[in-house]
Amino acid sequence: MWLYLLKRIVLAVAIIVTAVTLLFLMIHAVPGDPAATLLGPRATSEMKAQLHQQMGLDKPLVVQIVVFFGGLLHGDLGYDVFSQKPVSSIVFEQLPYTIELILVSILWAVAVAVPLGCYSAMRRNSLVDDLILPAFAIGIGWVGYISRLVRASMLDILGENHIRMARSFGISEWRIVVRYALPLAILPTVTILGVGIAWLLSSAAFIEVVFARPGIGALMVNAVNTRNYPIVMGVVLVTTFLIVSATTLSDLVNAFLDPRTREKL
Repeated sequence: MWLYLLKRIVLAVAIIVTAVTLLFLMIHAVPGDPAATLLGPRATSEMKAQLHQQMGLDKPLVVQIVVFFGGLLHGDLGYDVFSQKPVSSIVFEQLPYTIELILVSILWAVAVAVPLGCYSAMRRNSLVDDLILPAFAIGIGWVGYISRLVRASMLDILGENHIRMARSFGISEWRIVVRYALPLAILPTVTILGVGIAWLLSSAAFIEVVFARPGIGALMVNAVNTRNYPIVMGVVLVTTFLIVSATTLSDLVNAFLDPRTREKL
């Protein structure tokens, strides 16, 4: 288990370093001067040069990357010259709103999808199985996807020998589903929830912009539009960390629930 955790930590660090480095390269590949965008058309050359210096844009790209990672080791995500605040404080002020939105989305999606998937597995070729689930899959992708995933996993488990034996003892179908089948059928859903955090974060960004909600998604969109690179770097770093952490946590929960996986760690 400890070796597995060490491997995941090393992988997480590698992913974060790669993501930040690629983001630096992408930022510098975008045409236009961020200082001119931030200061407006009336900015003088001296004002632009001063802002370049304050943002560290006057240094070579390699130096900027090294300076950023050096600050990161001390918990410093950079400094926003306009709000006169550390980037970390700006990002973490908005982060709870996004996490709140994502958690509520996951809770209601799972609350609807898991019972729907179980019922569909027990009532194959019914109206729910043939019409309602496909409609959910089209209209509400997250609920539809989880319910179809639970259904497919549940059908496999309901055909196994220990389920047939439980039926032969006269145990009710719902008790078989909840007690014996669901703990195994839910495993793919746990994995998908961990991997799907990236999709949820991108969806949250769209929702925050459309509904004018606070959050790191709206913060990211505004930072990109204004070429506020320190904020962009901070948001990307935090979201990358969240995605890697959620994926690792889902793997650990999966291993805890599934003895077969736990034995391999």
